[in-house]
Amino acid sequence: MPAIAPPDNVIDGIQNASNNGNVNDLKAFGSLAANTSFDGVAQKEASRIEGSVAPVKNLLDKVAQNDLNTQPGRIASADAILKQYKEAHRIFNDILLNQKLVDILAPTGLRNEKLTKAIGIINNSMKMLCDGINWKAVEIDDKCNILSAGIPYGRFLAKSERYRTRLLLQLMVAMAEKSRVIIVDDTDELTEDIRNQLFGVILRSQISALVVCALNDKNKLPDLSNVNGNSYWIENGKA
Repeated sequence: MPAIAPPDNVIDGIQNASNNGNVNDLKAFGSLAANTSFDGVAQKEASRIEGSVAPVKNLLDKVAQNDLNTQPGRIASADAILKQYKEAHRIFNDILLNQKLVDILAPTGLRNEKLTKAIGIINNSMKMLCDGINWKAVEIDDKCNILSAGIPYGRFLAKSERYRTRLLLQLMVAMAEKSRVIIVDDTDELTEDIRNQLFGVILRSQISALVVCALNDKNKLPDLSNVNGNSYWIENGKA
């Protein structure tokens, strides 16, 4: 039987006997344990545990205190980052807005879109006036050039073609202005057939017109009574 030992040794003896499988020692240390007070052991173990925990607790307290000490700095840093983000976001939106303004003011921007739309309306109006009449189409291109059957207005057009082009533009402007009357002069530059077609174009515009023509024969004066018009022969200042 082992000698009587302090409580610490009793606990160690029981553990060793159990590990070694020594039944006799285990019974002997069990008998000692029944008569041994372990209050000191428990207190000692508690002290040991507390001693082990104390450094950890001190470390946690230190970390917590550091967090409290650095919290204002972290808040200030986060606030600065937020301000930088808002400023960057504002600048980004300004760039987008400026780009929209640049696109609108560009040669191909809003002004060009409005001009293209207006030119389309003008060309459609002149096409409407020529529908059903054997006149070449007059239009304005995207560079504001005036074309007759695709030929630029100028010396490459015959004199009567230039006249018809000017007449169609005059009628188009009068329609846009909602004019009540127009004056069409020098129609003697046109052949009789084309001059008769001219009255059809004017009728399509639904605008009253004073048409002037120099004729050498009164019998060539057209009769306009069938279109609610009147014909006057003026000679030597008398009608």
